[in-house]
Amino acid sequence: MNDWLVREGHLSPGAAWSRLAGGRSNHVWRVSGPGAPSRIVKLHRPAGATPLYPNDAAAEIAALRHLSGRSLAPALLAHVSSPWGTVLILEALPGEPATDPAEVLRALRVLHDIPAPEGLRALCLDAGRFAQEGHDMMRAAPGDLVRRLARGRPAHRPPARAAESVFLHGDPVPANALVHAGCVSFVDWQCPAHGDPVFDIACALSPSMRLSCGAPPLDEAHLADALAAYGRPGIAEAYRLWRPWLTWRFACYAAWRIADGSGDYAAGLAAELSLLEDLGQ
Repeated sequence: MNDWLVREGHLSPGAAWSRLAGGRSNHVWRVSGPGAPSRIVKLHRPAGATPLYPNDAAAEIAALRHLSGRSLAPALLAHVSSPWGTVLILEALPGEPATDPAEVLRALRVLHDIPAPEGLRALCLDAGRFAQEGHDMMRAAPGDLVRRLARGRPAHRPPARAAESVFLHGDPVPANALVHAGCVSFVDWQCPAHGDPVFDIACALSPSMRLSCGAPPLDEAHLADALAAYGRPGIAEAYRLWRPWLTWRFACYAAWRIADGSGDYAAGLAAELSLLEDLGQ
C-alpha cells in the first residue's frame, strides 16, 4: 500500500511506517518523514463493524469535514479508494489517552453543542431496542452466561425521553480521546451519530469500555465529578436513570466480544455484571 500511495501522490517516498496499537476495527499506521510532518494512515476494513459500533468510512469523512478547523478532531488531509479499501490520511495529533473522565466529558459537551452533519445514523434511548440488541449479542455466549445476562436485564423500563439530538462521537473511550496541553481531541470517527448525549457519556464512563483501553473502572466519586464536568444536571439525571439498561447492554456487548475471540473483554464483562448487581439489577 505504501508504494501505491506514493505513486498516487498522497505520500512522499522513503517514509517510515509504524503500525499503531489498538485499531480493533481498522488498520492504522503513523507515517514519518523524510522532510514532512508525520501523518496517520487509516485503512478502513468493512469487516471491522460490530453490533454496537458501525465502521463507516463515509460517515467518518463527513464528521471530520464537519469539524475541520476545530481542535476536537484531526484534520482530514486526503481520502482515497484503494485496491484494499478506503484510505484516510490524517493529521497526526500529539497527546496521550485521556484517562480522566472529567476532561473527556468537558470535551464531549463542546462537541455536543455543535450541530451534527446530515446523514448520520440516529440513536435514541429505547429499552425495547436495548433488550433486542442485548439478546442478539448474547446468543453466541455459553448457556450459563446467557442465563446470567437474562436474569440481569433491568425490569424497569424508563419512559421515552424527549431529548435534543446532538452530534455524537459514538465511541469516546480513553484510547479515542487524546489530551495535549489541557485540550482533548477525539480520533477514530468511524461510528459517529446524532442522538441523545447520554450515549456518548455512557460509553466514556463504561467499566468495560475503559478496561478495553487499559483504564480502570470509575468509583462513584470520580463518576460524579465527570458528570458535574459535563455541566448539564438534566443530562446527568437521565444518564443515571438509564444506567442499568446501558450497563446491561455493555455487558451483553462484552459477552459478544468474548464469543468473537476478544478474550481481553473478560474483565470488562465481570465489571459490568458487578455494577449491575450494585445497581440492584
